Amino acid sequence: MYEMIELIFSYSINDVERIKIKFLKDLIIKLSMLDFYIATSFEKRIISKKKFESTSMFIIEIRKIAYGLVRNETRS
Repeated sequence: MYEMIELIFSYSINDVERIKIKFLKDLIIKLSMLDFYIATSFEKRIISKKKFESTSMFIIEIRKIAYGLVRNETRS
């Protein structure tokens, strides 16, 4: 999760569009992996269904925001 924070900061301080998009795409990959780990934790009964659902919805919302930023960056 620290790597995701690092990617967000890297995105915000860079001025080159291509590099910004790369950091956003890397963030989306990290979010997808986190979602996978959460799902695996639920399947192995490490976390409850409620925690799984709430965390997954939060990750999905962040991923939607990141995809929107990628679309916005590629248009400009």
